[in-house]
Amino acid sequence: SLGAEAIDIRDVGRGICDADIIINTVPHRIMPRKALPLDISKKVFLELASMPYGFDPNELSAEGALCIKAPSLPSRFAPRSSGLALGRALCRLCSEGNIL
Repeated sequence: SLGAEAIDIRDVGRGICDADIIINTVPHRIMPRKALPLDISKKVFLELASMPYGFDPNELSAEGALCIKAPSLPSRFAPRSSGLALGRALCRLCSEGNIL
């Protein structure tokens, strides 16, 4: 209802081009730099997976993207409420202007 969309792993490049905030939960390099749009400076990448992560946070940060590493964050909550908690946190960050 807020515009979130799950992207098939085979179509990750298109999804990233269209998105402002990218949340990864896959602990495997699925987002190589060549699959990303040319300008990523206004995008936010939230990494919830553990190493080796779905993307290279250092590489994206060097190109101006905001990369937040928060491995295992959802597992600290009950499975039922983790999505709600994550959504609240992202909305708070956006409303406070701490994202872009």
